[in-house]
Amino acid sequence: LAGIWYTRGKAFKIESTVEALKCFDMALKIDSKIKGVWYEKGLIYKEKKNYGEAFKCFDKELEIDPKHELSRNQK
Repeated sequence: LAGIWYTRGKAFKIESTVEALKCFDMALKIDSKIKGVWYEKGLIYKEKKNYGEAFKCFDKELEIDPKHELSRNQK
């Protein structure tokens, strides 16, 4: 179920970052350790120039998957 919200969030990301964030939050409510969601949230926050939130998200992704190079490269 978390994977469905993650996929929906990625689809919404193109049109509405607000809707994408809602979907990603739903995915995290179901499974806070799902890979990729924190990274995607971080990208949205970085795009909005909210760097503090972005880096928190990238850090959370690295806690779940220490080898997640995309998150590491965003810092």
